[in-house]
Amino acid sequence: MKTAFILLSMLLSAFGDEVQESFTDINNLFTAGVYREVSKTVKENVLVSPFSAEVALALALSGAEGPTAEEIRTTLHLPNNPDLILKTFKSLLTSLEHHDQDYHLRNVNKIYLNKNFAIKNDFRNTALSVFGADLENVEFSQSVEAAKTINHWVEKQTENKIHDLVDPANLNDFTRSILINALYFQANWTNQFKNYFTIKEKFHPTTKDVVQVEMMTDFENDYNYYASEELEASFLEMPFEGEEASITFVLPDAVDGLADLEQQIDQVFIKPNYTSAGVFVSIPKFKIESSLDFKEILGNMGVRKAFTPGEAEFSGISDDELVVNNFVQKTFIRVNEEGVEAAASDFEAYNGFPSIRRIPQPGQK
Repeated sequence: MKTAFILLSMLLSAFGDEVQESFTDINNLFTAGVYREVSKTVKENVLVSPFSAEVALALALSGAEGPTAEEIRTTLHLPNNPDLILKTFKSLLTSLEHHDQDYHLRNVNKIYLNKNFAIKNDFRNTALSVFGADLENVEFSQSVEAAKTINHWVEKQTENKIHDLVDPANLNDFTRSILINALYFQANWTNQFKNYFTIKEKFHPTTKDVVQVEMMTDFENDYNYYASEELEASFLEMPFEGEEASITFVLPDAVDGLADLEQQIDQVFIKPNYTSAGVFVSIPKFKIESSLDFKEILGNMGVRKAFTPGEAEFSGISDDELVVNNFVQKTFIRVNEEGVEAAASDFEAYNGFPSIRRIPQPGQK
């Protein structure tokens, strides 16, 4: 299995020092946890955006209470300080909005509310001022039309790369709210690959299998490179135009070395001490589209009460009893001679449920 990530860390050089220091470790810890869970069950190529899930969860956290909030906060490795959490995400998301024009980056949030469903003003204000989340009313009982409205917005924000994020079958009379995060990134390489150097070569998707894929080649430029004896892997940092953003490729030394590397995934996400050198670069030209059930992933990581009727506490969002019914992520990435185009979107559906009271037996009070 080979897992590709849209990592915010590839963009961190565009942020201020304060944002880097407060978020890099958090992002790496959560990303490593997500990787472990995905690698347990997914055996084919898959693309995951931990950052997109982080933003959606942080927005949910701002309306969560009690043990529900504690599970989300702990899983995200956030400090036990609500004001600091909101300050960190506001600074981070503001930094994403103000970047150099050499690459295209869009991170947007939106909340869809069922008609006549009321949310609390504090949550409304936090969603808008910190996460930039606009609100829109829809009729979830009209599931086909509601899904069409939401999916059209997602397609627009991701340059038509993410389709059918919301399945009408997941919307019903009990759906109260849907939180959406959409992320889009496009950038050209600083050193673009020459098309005539792209040739089909052997590639090992697994230790036993060999396939022919288009490999892009560059032997004319210097790159940041690091060979780790401890991890038995090589790191290659490839910058995008403007040098403010980059992507890192990690290659195990051995054909069957991926499993060992995955066991040390925490170390993989620590930025190495690169050396700029002439490197013979050969990477596959590829496109990946994935869909993941983050409800299961997060449950295995410790977020359980948010998904459990009768235990979920989202009283900061509404006085209604709410539970997260669905948490789905769809992703897209294309890597070619010109550069990288990637997109991700998460939807988090909140359902209402009737209050459950224990009826006393005769003789009981």
